[in-house]
Amino acid sequence: MYKMINYFTKQYGRGMAIDKRGVEDFVSCEAHEGVRSLRYELQVIAEGKGQENVLDSIVGLKRKARHGTYQDWAKLMLLWISSARP
Repeated sequence: MYKMINYFTKQYGRGMAIDKRGVEDFVSCEAHEGVRSLRYELQVIAEGKGQENVLDSIVGLKRKARHGTYQDWAKLMLLWISSARP
């Protein structure tokens, strides 16, 4: 569950302040299928269907505190993905 989000946070999103840069790097470096998978997982969370306890460990409580909810974080990530250029 949340395989691509876990991959993103470990490989591209190590520092909270650089999530936008991480998204740009992810979109330019990863295959289209990976970007599509990440987008799907983020859409699930943005719709409020994410499992809070799992997201606490994968996304992190600091990101949740910074953005208010995992839904808001996911919506922002989706916005960044849509504006990133491959």
